[in-house]
Amino acid sequence: MKKDGNCFLLCLAKTFLGNAQLHADIRERVVCFMEMHKNTYVELIDGDFDEHIKLMKLTGGGTGSWATEAEICAAARCFEVDIFVRKKDGLVSNWLKLPFSEGCNHANKFICIMLEDEHSIY
Repeated sequence: MKKDGNCFLLCLAKTFLGNAQLHADIRERVVCFMEMHKNTYVELIDGDFDEHIKLMKLTGGGTGSWATEAEICAAARCFEVDIFVRKKDGLVSNWLKLPFSEGCNHANKFICIMLEDEHSIY
C-alpha cells in the first residue's frame, strides 16, 4: 500500500469493498462513527478531538490523516470485525487485537493487518 496517510483505509477498502481506491468511503464511515461516539474515542486522541476529526476527513492523505489506534478501534466497531494488527519491532513481531467484541470468539469475522515502519500493508 502507498505510504500517503491512507494505508490503513486502503487495506480496509480492499477487504470490505474489493477496491482499495474506495478508501475515501471507508474513511468517511469511520470518521462519522467516531463523531457519533465521541465520548468513546475522545480519550484515545492526543490533542483536540475536533481538530483530529477535521484532519481525518482529508482524503488526500498526509501526516494529519494517518489512522491512529482510535480509528482502528472505531473501524472494528463500525464494520463489526475484530482487527488484528501485527507490529514488527526488529526481529520481534507482536499481535495487537483491536476488538469489535470482548474475548476471543472464533465465530467473529476478523481481518489481519501488518504494520511495518508505522505503515499498514495488506
